[in-house]
Amino acid sequence: MKITNIGSGNMGGALIKGWAKAGLAKDLTITARTQQTLDRLSELYPDITATLDNREAVSNADIVVIAVKSWLVEQVI
Repeated sequence: MKITNIGSGNMGGALIKGWAKAGLAKDLTITARTQQTLDRLSELYPDITATLDNREAVSNADIVVIAVKSWLVEQVI
């Protein structure tokens, strides 16, 4: 099962941490607004696939989680 998490801030970061601890890191693709955030999370969880491109991230996903503030949803979809 491939999971894509759009947004890696407080809410998305908590989900990512939980999934990684549950052993799902190899099946997880994450996106963020900045490369700096992706670099930080990739350092903590090296098996995660990280990208700035939301379209690329969802292309092979079975599940897509949108973990951004409500007023940003339209921008990331």
